[in-house]
Amino acid sequence: MARLVSGALWLVGAVLTATGAWSAVVYLFDQFDRGYGRTTWFQLQLYVSALAIAVGLAGFVVAGFIRPRSGHPLAALLAGVVFSFGDLLLLYALVRAFPDRDMLVQRLGAALVIGAITVFVTWPRST
Repeated sequence: MARLVSGALWLVGAVLTATGAWSAVVYLFDQFDRGYGRTTWFQLQLYVSALAIAVGLAGFVVAGFIRPRSGHPLAALLAGVVFSFGDLLLLYALVRAFPDRDMLVQRLGAALVIGAITVFVTWPRST
């Protein structure tokens, strides 16, 4: 049951952070592809982020079997937030390094690794 709650809180942290970040980028900073339109671009970015979050959650769960997670519920929430920031920083770096290329496969592979690394965000509970 603790693993289910931990995964759910990780997911909530990642989704809320990604949604907030894309909202700020598209609606506040007005950065989107004009060919798609504002709303369609926002929805597309949320969809691709949702794919990355699903893959990252898989990495988090698998790494959780290897290393015990913290017993505090906010630790998993914080790990989800850290994942989203890491994923968005990776996306920014990929777009800058490889402009005009589709980097979805590389992003999803990196999301698996970033998701697994988020297990190390907090120390495990002491026994």
